[in-house]
Amino acid sequence: MKRLLLIFALLPMLLSCQNAGMRIWRASGDNGDKPGIGFELRKDGRGISGFAFLLDPDFPNDFAHTGLRRAMTLVSQSSNAVSFRVEWNENSTEILVFRFEKADWPDSFDATVTSMRGAETSAPRVFTFKRHSPRPPSSL
Repeated sequence: MKRLLLIFALLPMLLSCQNAGMRIWRASGDNGDKPGIGFELRKDGRGISGFAFLLDPDFPNDFAHTGLRRAMTLVSQSSNAVSFRVEWNENSTEILVFRFEKADWPDSFDATVTSMRGAETSAPRVFTFKRHSPRPPSSL
């Protein structure tokens, strides 16, 4: 019985340590009357992952007003660039290339993002990423 109590006492601590090495950064851009674009980059001991967001045009920099969230699939990675593939829907896929001045990711950094859809390549756009600390879920 004591072992069972010990396991239940330690379980929340172990679960909180599971993502302790995860670091998250977010950046967004306003597109006027069109949906804003947002990016979330995640880095942990296993590598880099992320999400791309279409944000409500009335709240272009507010991730709480997300219109669409899609996982970004890692395509390639070097010391100063990361490429992801995003499938917005079955007919719309793009490659996003994030270029960094420095290999380390401090609390805030700039990344130049270029989008490629088929033969079209967008003009590079600079996004300022800031460290994001997700709020723990509230207990009811």
